[in-house]
Amino acid sequence: MQNLSRIIFAMSVLSFIDSSPSFANDSANNSSNKSYAIASTQQSGQKMKASGIITDAKGEPIIGASVLEKGTTHGTITDFDGRFMLEVKANATLEISYIGYKTQTVTFNSQKSLAIVMHENSEVLDEVVVIGYGTVKRRDLTGSVASVKGSDVAANPVTNVAEALQGRLPGVNVISQDGRPGATISIRVRGGGSITQSNEPLYVVDGFPVSNIDNISAQDIESIDVLKDASSTAIYGARGANGVILVTTKSAKEGRISVSYDTYIQTKTAAKTLETLSAQEYILHNWSYAASRGTANQDAVEKYFGLGSKYGNHYADYANVAAHDYTDDILRTAWSHSHNLNVSGGTEKTKVNLSVGYIDDQGIKINSDYHRLNTILKVQQKLAKNLTLDADFRYTESNLNGREDVTNGKGSNISGAYRYRPIDNPLGGVDYSEVASGFSFGVANIDDKHNPVELINDVKNEQYSRSLRGTAAVTWEIIKGLTARSEFSLGRGTSKNSYYENGYTNGEKRATLSRGTSENLRSATTLSYLFDLGKDHAFNVLVGQELLNSSSESTQINGRGYPNNFDFDRTMALIHTATNSLSMTNTIAVPDHTVSFFGRLGYTLKDRYLFTGTFRADGSSKFAPNNRWGYFPAAAFAWRVMEEPFMENTKDWLSNLKLRLSYGTSGSDNINSNLWRETWSSLGSNNNHVPINGELISFYRPDADG
Repeated sequence: MQNLSRIIFAMSVLSFIDSSPSFANDSANNSSNKSYAIASTQQSGQKMKASGIITDAKGEPIIGASVLEKGTTHGTITDFDGRFMLEVKANATLEISYIGYKTQTVTFNSQKSLAIVMHENSEVLDEVVVIGYGTVKRRDLTGSVASVKGSDVAANPVTNVAEALQGRLPGVNVISQDGRPGATISIRVRGGGSITQSNEPLYVVDGFPVSNIDNISAQDIESIDVLKDASSTAIYGARGANGVILVTTKSAKEGRISVSYDTYIQTKTAAKTLETLSAQEYILHNWSYAASRGTANQDAVEKYFGLGSKYGNHYADYANVAAHDYTDDILRTAWSHSHNLNVSGGTEKTKVNLSVGYIDDQGIKINSDYHRLNTILKVQQKLAKNLTLDADFRYTESNLNGREDVTNGKGSNISGAYRYRPIDNPLGGVDYSEVASGFSFGVANIDDKHNPVELINDVKNEQYSRSLRGTAAVTWEIIKGLTARSEFSLGRGTSKNSYYENGYTNGEKRATLSRGTSENLRSATTLSYLFDLGKDHAFNVLVGQELLNSSSESTQINGRGYPNNFDFDRTMALIHTATNSLSMTNTIAVPDHTVSFFGRLGYTLKDRYLFTGTFRADGSSKFAPNNRWGYFPAAAFAWRVMEEPFMENTKDWLSNLKLRLSYGTSGSDNINSNLWRETWSSLGSNNNHVPINGELISFYRPDADG
């Protein structure tokens, strides 16, 4: 279900009280020094395969250029020869982009070839990039950083903003697990670095570390910057080995109050499903397989389906029996809609930005949906000429229904629905219970109790979560160029998961109710100094300290055996009245504490030789007491060759050339806090035992995860 065909209806209403003029990008200027040759190689229905080659003005292939079908998350990048192939809709608009060049849009409508020359975007070099505890112009970067603007993210109608990054950032791989609402999105920055632990990058939203970015509205994002190499991620020390994704949300701006409202309505259907066997094909397959297993299995299949001379010879009759495709029963045409209201404005001293967003995402699988409410309030108050207070409050509430993980080696109920018996009324005329013993080889594909539609409708799985976070920061410009900033953030989250089976799945009503709470605290203080010594020497110095604390606890109740007249609500209210089994657990996780000290020195010589040195020391409670401190140095050098006098004659065809060399170390503490402890357990005399004087005695052994 990863490939979804969508029809999008979007509306954007924007009104300004301020009468200041507005500016729009002139599409005529969106040309570049790259040439594109595109050809249609195959057409199937409304889908076409677009292929082509992307080169620069000299005819050299461009490696890693992004080709995206506009309005979707469907895209690809060019290979080592500058070639690509992408299946798109008829008359699709392709959006082609590459770092240092203006984005180009191309309408693809079956033409044999299309060549477009694009001009490099010199303005990109002056863009400000977030690099961790500070910013820098892109032209001054010494590390590897990829960026995407918030406007590009918001242009894609997706529930999870991570989906909008697909095909937009070189070296960043975004994988959607499936088409479920609220499904997990996996991001890998330059591949994975661990076989046993997490490969997820560090997510930082406005300076605050978070576990993911799936609860952020796309309309609230100003920019997303990804730190990829070790010299860039070293500033995050023990948390940066898998890359760092920095999300900056929109802030209040000076001016009269502006109000904007964005919305879209979306419909989704499965683009393609697995075709089920015909009734006769299904009978032949199972009959042959049963015969290979033995007489008992063969006789059970023949009796149940009415096969062979002994049971009616109905094999030929199955040619006229319609096959029931349960995948079609499970899937549906789903509707989603999103709304975002933003109010922003203020004076020179006080600026306010308020954003409220809501998403209702219906899943294409029956009995599944996702709802989310976002609220962000940002206030900036100038306390004095050189003293500023920033406050940030955000609240998120989400409700996910119908989450279904992979239940066995063959997949979930929806991905395995094609295996279930496609014959509603077998011609054998006997009840399944009469032949059940002979179907031991495939009971899940035959028995009515494994009907995938009923299995899905039998389960109600709701996951509800709320989070609230507040941040306050004071910025003091002590003297020109010397700035001190202190931040304090506190976040709290609650969750409630309710799981209910109505008796079809396991023959009895079952329920699980779990609740959890979490707290996160961050305190950071930095001192930065930007100064020049003469015309040839520029310095950027940063020192800082950071403190991180997190804790969580959860309670879970499991029950089996409830009266037939108990529905979902009554079962959850009286979950303690289970008659067959009842268990309760309470878990208090080991708190995590991290203390960090870091510094960064940037030096620019003659505006063309760039040096950056970074060092961070992290002390983490996730490691043993004698090994809790880690040290992460990094160094990088960049040479802006274009600024050299001998390159003067190349500026008519070459706009930018820079060579980079970097080295750095970073770590990953995204592990369980108990991994360093050596814990022991006893599983009882049936598992862990040793004979002593003729008697089996239990003993303790180290835990596998200890």
